[in-house]
This record gives sequence, structure tokens and C-alpha cells, in this order.
Amino acid sequence: MLSHGTTRFDVRMTIGLEDDHAQFPIGGKDSGSDDSAAVLPFSVKELESYIHDVMSRWKAPGMAVAIVNGDETWAKGFGYASLPSTLVTPHTLFYTGSTTKSFTAAALSMLIDESSSTDTDTPKLSWTTPISQLLRDDFVLSDDWATAHVTVEDVASHRTGYPPHDLAFVKSSRAQIRRLRHLPLSAEPRQRFQYNNHMFTALGHLVEVLSGGTWLGAFFWEHLWVPMGMDETFLNRGDPRFRAVESELVLADGYYWRNNSKGAGYVKRPRVPADWDTGAGAVISNVLDYAKYLRVMMREEGPIPAEGHRELRTSRSFFDEQGPPFTGPVTYTLGWMHGVF
Repeated sequence: MLSHGTTRFDVRMTIGLEDDHAQFPIGGKDSGSDDSAAVLPFSVKELESYIHDVMSRWKAPGMAVAIVNGDETWAKGFGYASLPSTLVTPHTLFYTGSTTKSFTAAALSMLIDESSSTDTDTPKLSWTTPISQLLRDDFVLSDDWATAHVTVEDVASHRTGYPPHDLAFVKSSRAQIRRLRHLPLSAEPRQRFQYNNHMFTALGHLVEVLSGGTWLGAFFWEHLWVPMGMDETFLNRGDPRFRAVESELVLADGYYWRNNSKGAGYVKRPRVPADWDTGAGAVISNVLDYAKYLRVMMREEGPIPAEGHRELRTSRSFFDEQGPPFTGPVTYTLGWMHGVF
């Protein structure tokens, strides 16, 4: 559905309400019918056959799919959110991974737009502002020049010179940022694309600082998710809004397929810690809410400002993902990948 960062699938898994097992596309057509003209310009039956084939080949226990077509959305759940019997529906919640980065970048676009429209003598916030000027005590890198010159734009487009360093993760966002001073660069800043989650953790913290100490999840909710009607989207399991509805909504479990000397079958993975609240990969949502988000991005609508849409779409780096299914070069913008497949 969306292609962000390290999330490279064109469908998004989700988890649903227990009492919502009967699912119908918009327009009232039974999804088992091949008459889908009211919603989709192709055969729903063939689409569902394709989805079941993909799930079988990739050993996926469950997923939810949403398709935006003009003003209408088709959505359906397939398989299981939790084995052996909890079915996936369009309301099923899933960890949406690196798509979180797109919200962090969108939040910054709003703060930059607000700064540019404020009539004061204070320096204006921009994508080219060195981030160390904004997070002076926290954003210290292992190279003095990089500390002084790496900008918000550099961090949001993975061109800081830092490799992933994924084994250096800690639960505290601020502590994670302060570890950067102890981690080595592997390239000159702005020379090549290197995916780094720590940097978007820094950007999430930056949103909190620039908004006067507002928790990142609260900022997303007030400024992005409420205006877009995304009322089943949360920052993590520790989000107070999620805890209030946790008994009503189903969050999908994660599994991997094991086939070795012990036998073949699904192995359940532990869930992400509830206090995992970085700007890099903490969002929990479903395909219905992400379809609303996708429509806003396609139409370049609010709440994201017009200039923000332009910046979010502008390529900054060549991405290292080439070849099928992409038909040409893939670039990274600000929290988004840009390519044709």
C-alpha cells in the first residue's frame, strides 16, 4: 500500500475488531462476487486469488489489503491476526514500521511552515538548519564537522554518513540519540544514502522540543491523525489512547515461518516494548486509516501544507534498492521512497 524506508511491501498487514468478520467493499458488493465495477475497475475474485497465492508462497498467516480508487476504498482482511482463530479484518491493527518516518517528516514540515509564517526576529527553522543548533546537548556526532553542518534535511534523507548501527538501539529515545557521539561514520556526510533509524529518533525528539515538550504521539494525533480522520492509529502500545481501546481492538501478532530439523510451522515473535516511542518505527495502525493517509498524499491536501507536500516529495538521495519490481532508479525523499514499479 505504501513504500517507505525499509518497508517494501505493497500491502499492509492489519488487525481487526472481533465482531467485524463480515466484510464488504464500498458500494455493498459482496467481495466474493466478480462484479466490482462500483469499487474497482478489475476483478475482485482474481485479486483475492492472487492475494491467497502470495500468502501461501510467503507463508504469511494473515494480512489486510486496502485499495484507493478515486473517492472509494476497497478493503478486506485475509487469514489470521493471531493463530489459531483470530481473523484479520480491515480494522486489524499492525505495527507499520518505517512508515512512521513519513509522519515524523510531515510533522517537521508543519513546524517549518509555522516558523516561516511567524513574524518575529528569531531565526527561521528550515530543512537546511543544522540540527545541532536545535538539539545542542543531545545531537553530537563522532565528527566535529558533521556535528556542526548536518542539517534537518540530511538527517531526514539518510545522508549523514552514518551506517545503520542497529545493534546500538536502546529503549530511551534521548539516550539513543546521545549514543551517536560514540558511533563511527562510514562515509562523508551527503555523499551517499545510508539508512539509519537513530537519525529519525533524533527527528522525533526534535518535534517534541520544537513543539514545547509535546509528546510525539500527542503531536501526531492533534496535528495529523485527527485532521485526516485516522482514529485507529497510535504511536505505540504505550500510547494512552491505545490503552483506552486495547480491549476492543485486535493487534496482530508477528510470526516467522520455521522449517528445520524441529519441523515446519509458525513461531510467534515477541511484541515491541510498549515504551518504544521513537520517530523511526513505532506507529500502530490499520489499512483503513492508511488509505485515508494515502488519499491525502495523492491529492496533496491538508493538514500538510502545500510547501510541505513539495518538500516531502523532492528526491534527496539515490536509494540502494534497484531492479525488479522497480523499472528504474529509486530515490529517497523525506521519509518516503520514490520510484515506479
